[in-house]
Amino acid sequence: MNINKITIKDLVMTGVFAALYFILSWIVGMPLGTLVVTYLAYPFCYALVGGIVTMFFMAKCPKRWLTLIFTILPGIIFLMMGMPPITIVNYLICAILAELARWKSGFKAIKGMKLSHMFISFASMNTFLLIFTAKDLYYQMAVGTMGKAYANAIINLPLWSLFALYASVIIGAIFGGQLGEKVLNKHFKRVGID
Repeated sequence: MNINKITIKDLVMTGVFAALYFILSWIVGMPLGTLVVTYLAYPFCYALVGGIVTMFFMAKCPKRWLTLIFTILPGIIFLMMGMPPITIVNYLICAILAELARWKSGFKAIKGMKLSHMFISFASMNTFLLIFTAKDLYYQMAVGTMGKAYANAIINLPLWSLFALYASVIIGAIFGGQLGEKVLNKHFKRVGID
């Protein structure tokens, strides 16, 4: 029997973890999204809190292609919820980079898991990317959900804020990876992750 072959159980577990991660993004995003200034903390918080879920997922599903599936599933859900097609492009890029990080480092390497977590966390930048790539569309969406004052404030963010937000994802992912490693340390040792 090929231990690297993806089974139905692997796909179900990947789907469950992806759903959990998607729900976690809403739990983190809802309270932060009420004000523009707090929403700017979302990518950092998403990467920090998500570390436990992604690290646990990668420990439980150490096979090729599963990290890619785990990362892209929330993007597909967002697309079905009415987000523009560029959403899936962002998620696909993050998914490919996350999967490559695992392939290169080996599926039982903690460093590769942490790097993969960082690429997965970049998906949190999706709405901020829309501000700069699909401003009119994002403005209409923001007006419909948050009102004109909020929409005007968020679409007028300067371009440099995008780079600051990416830096915050990296910092959040570093701490999130450390947090995931610390919380799951006994499990990692049990399954041979080093």
